[in-house]
Amino acid sequence: MMRDIDTAVVKARFNDDVSVILITGHGHKFFSAGASIQMLNSVTPGFKYNFCLHANETLSRFEQTPSW
Repeated sequence: MMRDIDTAVVKARFNDDVSVILITGHGHKFFSAGASIQMLNSVTPGFKYNFCLHANETLSRFEQTPSW
């Protein structure tokens, strides 16, 4: 999901017709922490580092995207 958000943010930044980015959920259940604890328990420390780095970079890029 984080890759999808990252791709959408970058795509929106280069589209002059986009003035707002709205992120919505789907369904009745949601998970807002950003990662599955079970997944993080089963991967290598290197994967955890890169996963967190990518999430941080994506959210930073989203936060720093100017609104026109």
